[in-house]
Amino acid sequence: MPRPISPSSAPPSDLPLKIRRYLHFDKPIRPQVALKTISDPCAVARWQFLPLLQAPVITRKVKRDSSGTLRTSQKERRICYAAHIDAALYEHYSRLLSIRYEELLVGSGFAESVTAFRSGLGKCNIHFASDAFTEISKRSACTVLAFDIQAFFDSLDHALLKAMWCKVLGVPKLPPDHFQVFRSVTRFAFVDREEIYKRLGISRHNPRANSRQRVCSISDLREIVRAEGFIQKNEHGSGIPQGLPISAVLSNIYLIDFDSAISSLCKGIGATYFRYCDDILIITPAGRGAEVDRLVAAEVEKSLLKLQAAKSSVHEFVTGEKTSGKPLQYLGFTFDGQKTLLRNAGITRYYARMRAAVRLADRTRQSADIKNSSKTKIRTKKIFKKYTYLGRKTYLSYAFRSSALLKDDAIKIQMKPHWKKVKAELAKKEDAY
Repeated sequence: MPRPISPSSAPPSDLPLKIRRYLHFDKPIRPQVALKTISDPCAVARWQFLPLLQAPVITRKVKRDSSGTLRTSQKERRICYAAHIDAALYEHYSRLLSIRYEELLVGSGFAESVTAFRSGLGKCNIHFASDAFTEISKRSACTVLAFDIQAFFDSLDHALLKAMWCKVLGVPKLPPDHFQVFRSVTRFAFVDREEIYKRLGISRHNPRANSRQRVCSISDLREIVRAEGFIQKNEHGSGIPQGLPISAVLSNIYLIDFDSAISSLCKGIGATYFRYCDDILIITPAGRGAEVDRLVAAEVEKSLLKLQAAKSSVHEFVTGEKTSGKPLQYLGFTFDGQKTLLRNAGITRYYARMRAAVRLADRTRQSADIKNSSKTKIRTKKIFKKYTYLGRKTYLSYAFRSSALLKDDAIKIQMKPHWKKVKAELAKKEDAY
């Protein structure tokens, strides 16, 4: 148990706060100025948080059905982001809680099992996937169970979160400043960004037009945003906003007892436990799958959460052999017992974006040619830089880094056709012009 914390002894942030430049209900604030206010627990205890802005993030998925036909579906997540000064406050308290959480993990027995949203590990999803696949390969035979928690952030129970928050701080009751932060992330107020942009005449494509520095003035916030009912509140006893600087550490704190129980269970039967946010992976001796499945479901229920059956799976592995069923999908990769590949969904999105970029370049070229009464070729520099091996910090560079860290050339072979596909897409547009 970490040492108790008092409102006046909260450790200062030893790292600079992030600089945020997005449009919100307040103007951007210098990190040094923000830190002077948010590091005062008495000021935080009286803090009045501005409404969050909520915006959809849509992920499109393309899959082949049993007949081989490509089917497109989409998943929408509602992401919230806080006003600049509020975001700085959440970032500061996230660091304070992370320090306490890491202290609690020392000697807990499950520190190596929790891999997401932790500072100082020096690893990314590629390393964590490698650790899991290496563990599978070391066993002569094993059963691997993958679980996914349904609507994770939307389902976090407020009473349980508060209890775990107290546990991390080592106190029976939240200090006033921590309680104010807890209250803001549980009974949060938010405004739909698209709706308020439309009402205030703000372009969603160029929201900073005319040197706009904030969504609206404080008077418009009262007389339009609040008075016309644009502000919504979370009146449920569960759910925290996804996307705040503090959301990640709270998701780990919430599952402290769950991680402890599952870790103890796994050690008792010679299994290995990994959790990356709401993705749970358990590698257990062959034949113990059904038992582990029941026990995990019971612990998830104790945490007042639900498993998403459609994303849960069981896989049987024998060293050196391909799994008889579908390959295991974990953290953006697939593993069949012999080779590791990138998930098809990620590659499909990469090629879809490449084709969209070529279409845009083609339309831009045609518009310019009509205006100048000329006929030119598509400008390819940006396309090659972003969608081929010639670029840096792209999906391709991620793929090659994955291949190196996972020590598997299968990913390089998987991405080898990319150059021909980019050239073919460009040639198709040139031939049609």
